[in-house]
Amino acid sequence: MSLAIDLAGKVAIVTGSASGIGAGIARMLLQAGAFVEGSDISGGNGAAQVDVTDAPALEAFVNSVMQRHGRIDILVSCAGANVFTGAADCPDAEWERNQNLNLTSHWRLARLCRPHLAQSGQGVIIVIASNHAFSSIPGCFPIT
Repeated sequence: MSLAIDLAGKVAIVTGSASGIGAGIARMLLQAGAFVEGSDISGGNGAAQVDVTDAPALEAFVNSVMQRHGRIDILVSCAGANVFTGAADCPDAEWERNQNLNLTSHWRLARLCRPHLAQSGQGVIIVIASNHAFSSIPGCFPIT
């Protein structure tokens, strides 16, 4: 697929970039000329190994991007996962992990990147959210 946009010189962070939607977004940004700093819990596919639910690790990742490039222009917060437990059977720890991964990490990352995005003058934040807003998979939280 061809992308008719020029992002030459722009620096992008993409979380969840080792596979799936995150990997596809990272490839498209690279094709458009951006420098892409990817992260993923697995560290696979050339991504930095970062658990986005670990606040100090996330801050260290953002700081390392700033040290390498001196700027952040694009944030694509894409890391996430489903919980394959119905609401009645979901343990507190799994609920908290789900909230930290699928909600808190996006907020935390946007907050960390915001000052750097503002410095670029044209910074953008893109958050990839769950399709659970429209439908769900039976047995996959939040459906029981």
